[in-house]
Amino acid sequence: MTEPKKPVFWYQGLFLQPQHFQQADLSHQSSLGPPKDKVDLIKEYNDVIGGQVCLNISAFERERWIANTVAGNGSGEPTKRRAFNRTMKNIEYASRQLGAVSIQINEANSDDAEKQADIARRMFPGVTVRACLALSDRAGILHETGALSNRDEIGRMSAGRSRVVDCNNTFTGIGGRHFGWLHVNALGKALLCCNDYHFDYTFGDFHADTLKDIWISERHATVIERSFREIYRKCSMAVWK
Repeated sequence: MTEPKKPVFWYQGLFLQPQHFQQADLSHQSSLGPPKDKVDLIKEYNDVIGGQVCLNISAFERERWIANTVAGNGSGEPTKRRAFNRTMKNIEYASRQLGAVSIQINEANSDDAEKQADIARRMFPGVTVRACLALSDRAGILHETGALSNRDEIGRMSAGRSRVVDCNNTFTGIGGRHFGWLHVNALGKALLCCNDYHFDYTFGDFHADTLKDIWISERHATVIERSFREIYRKCSMAVWK
């Protein structure tokens, strides 16, 4: 019998299963532009993406949106107001052009979250709007800054278990972030998780490789294996065994 020349991970076969990608725009307060290019591109490949776009936006009142989004970027007030108007206009365009646009409002205060959700529903009646009240320190960074800690929860989940084998932060019917998601940053790099803020777990470059080559690559498998030993041991969404 021929001895394997490199590690073979049990989950590599998952890369070959049929995939149906959904677009979840997790960029910070995405403006879906310029001008509407991203929406038009998603629509062009609707048979692959399914027209399903989830936008993370924290506010729909102009001044609150500016404070949450662009207050510290050095731009003048007119520029900030134009950014808000452009974002809202492009969301409206997306809601008309795509089949299933949703908005997630990340806000820990339930009253503020519901207020922003009501405004969003009035502005975009064809869009599904939901509020996310829980903060999750999936990369362990908030613990290091003293803002929020997930260590007690991780301690409960990992009690009597020694290793991470999966991620449960996903949608019904779609595998964990490792096996069912493809995250792409603004530089065209494929990475395992949107909470990899330092881009330490990249496994492909869309400027140089095709989606097929990136998805079934050996690097994809080895980066998953490394993440199970490192970043996901700090994650409250990790599945332990």
